[in-house]
Amino acid sequence: MNEEYYEAKVHGEYFAQSGKDRVVRGYRATFRLPNADAPLGVIKGKLLIPFLQKKDPAFTAVYTHYIDEINPKGRKFDPDEIPYRFQTKDQLKVYCSRHRLAINVDEYGSLGLLRDHVRIAKEDPDHFPDIYAKFSEKRKAEKELYNLNAEVFETGEVNLPVSVKDGGDATPAAPRTDQGIEDILE
Repeated sequence: MNEEYYEAKVHGEYFAQSGKDRVVRGYRATFRLPNADAPLGVIKGKLLIPFLQKKDPAFTAVYTHYIDEINPKGRKFDPDEIPYRFQTKDQLKVYCSRHRLAINVDEYGSLGLLRDHVRIAKEDPDHFPDIYAKFSEKRKAEKELYNLNAEVFETGEVNLPVSVKDGGDATPAAPRTDQGIEDILE
């Protein structure tokens, strides 16, 4: 076996037959690829179905498939070898530095949004400052909102009983009666 390859960690959901019912189940796997040219296409088109058929005899079809990360094995990581839409946050930090993209990777909580901003910064560098300004403004507003509601995360209540009446208000449940649901809702 070639000592240089890529490990692609993937997860998703698939359909399986359970008696007469079709159910959704999850999967997680790490596949090895000879290159990172089209990792999702190779995994989805060549590896995923045989993997699921072998692991679960009830497998019927793939529902979703996501690449969590791709890492080279047997050599040092080069950010230009892996498409940025499949890179991890740490890999994107190296990529942005190498390509001199004005993106602070640590400001992003969403990897999907970060990947999208890297794409825009590469493909439309003249328009990106406007998009980044909107992102910064939104981030600032969200931070103010969370700070304003910090107390709620300590004092709020959950797991309260829900009354069927009044649109599902969280009020104490009424004592049980012999009435049906139609009688209660009137």
